[in-house]
Amino acid sequence: MCSNSYRIAKLVQQEVKVKKIYRVLEYDRESNPWIENFIHLSMELEKQSKDPREKVYHKLMREIFNTKTFYEVSKQDGLTSQADYYKNKIEDCIFEFLSHMGGDKKEWLTRRVVRTLRQVITSQKVLDLLDIAENKGLESPGQLII
Repeated sequence: MCSNSYRIAKLVQQEVKVKKIYRVLEYDRESNPWIENFIHLSMELEKQSKDPREKVYHKLMREIFNTKTFYEVSKQDGLTSQADYYKNKIEDCIFEFLSHMGGDKKEWLTRRVVRTLRQVITSQKVLDLLDIAENKGLESPGQLII
């Protein structure tokens, strides 16, 4: 599970046992407030939405954002196999989302369609949410935990 420390703290309060934390990515809260704002905004939008498809969409956007972050860090650290893992995980998240949305019409979903949608989604929808998040204040801790 990819998560932020705020979400982990909430899960621990609900008595969910955390077996292992693989890596903690820290960032400068003052120079990167949009990270916290994006995560918080996405969680709020998911809570407020009444349509189950919209809830799944916001969860997907958060998962893609987290996974994309880990992909970039892995690439910078020279961990090619780990970067490939995260790249495939993004495609799997989108495939799962589209399968949920499409119901029994899975024949139109191919890996190529998913890759194309990944590019569109990560380049437009996430950027739109990030633009909105930049205008909000800090509301969650400054760590992402995987």
